[in-house]
Amino acid sequence: MPARVRALRGTRPRVPLDHRYGYCHLVSAIFPEAGVAVGHICDRANTDEMNRHLLNIAASVPAGRAGASPAPSST
Repeated sequence: MPARVRALRGTRPRVPLDHRYGYCHLVSAIFPEAGVAVGHICDRANTDEMNRHLLNIAASVPAGRAGASPAPSST
């Protein structure tokens, strides 16, 4: 807990930020009929990571079965 800091009237004191913890995102999919599970851990949740996950799903699902395809590229 930060110590009390006196500030001038009408101003706010600076408060140190807590950088002790980072974040990670777990993205996973399970296809029980085929016994397939796909997942990965990433430090950001964004379109590129989700497209990578969808490509992993598409590569793991048996041919002829419903799978996933990545979103169209924005470039």
